[in-house]
Amino acid sequence: MMQSMAQAARILLWDFRLQYRYYFWTIALVVGAMWSGVLFALPEDIISIWLSMVIFADLSTIGVMFITGILYLERRQGTIYATAVMPASAGTWLSTKLFSLSLLCLVCVIIIVLFTSNSVNWFRLIPAVVLTAATFASVGFLVAVQFDKLLNYFFTIALVFIPLNLPALDYFGIFSNEAMWLIPSEAAIWALAGSFQEMETSRFLGYLVLLILWLAVTHWLGIRAFRKFIATRQQL
Repeated sequence: MMQSMAQAARILLWDFRLQYRYYFWTIALVVGAMWSGVLFALPEDIISIWLSMVIFADLSTIGVMFITGILYLERRQGTIYATAVMPASAGTWLSTKLFSLSLLCLVCVIIIVLFTSNSVNWFRLIPAVVLTAATFASVGFLVAVQFDKLLNYFFTIALVFIPLNLPALDYFGIFSNEAMWLIPSEAAIWALAGSFQEMETSRFLGYLVLLILWLAVTHWLGIRAFRKFIATRQQL
């Protein structure tokens, strides 16, 4: 147990170094500041409606793109293949990536909220942000790990984002369907909205449970994908 925790700590430290070296934190902070500037100029009633969607868009973009950046950087440097034969498991490798990116996203969101909203429930927002960021990072990994060329990845992830963004129609009252609940972003958007708007606690917790289930499923699939596309290639 202690050895596994030590391995996870080493991988996590490497993640933070990689993110710092390639300006991931700088980019996230700049993006957060830009969103803050845009929202700060809007009336309070508009901010309360759009803030959750802005955060959702920010989290989904950062989660997907940054996990892709880390994956391709480690592929280029060969460190990911070294990880495949180390005692650390695929689950540990992926979990540390999701954790570090979730922290990065949380800092970015805190910057946006501090400068734009006076009515936020932090006890709701923090778990909603972390679970949303981790889930979308898992989705990004599932897509990115299958491709060696970025062009093929960007084409595929663009297609994936089409259904992932459909719940925005439900949030704005444009189109609603029960099938939306089969998309992870439905629970994510409403959990974020519940952090700024009035919402029953039981309903909010239901959204968090759905996000946890989606994270568990995508994380499990991510471990299988790691073994198939990373570990197996190393063996070959």
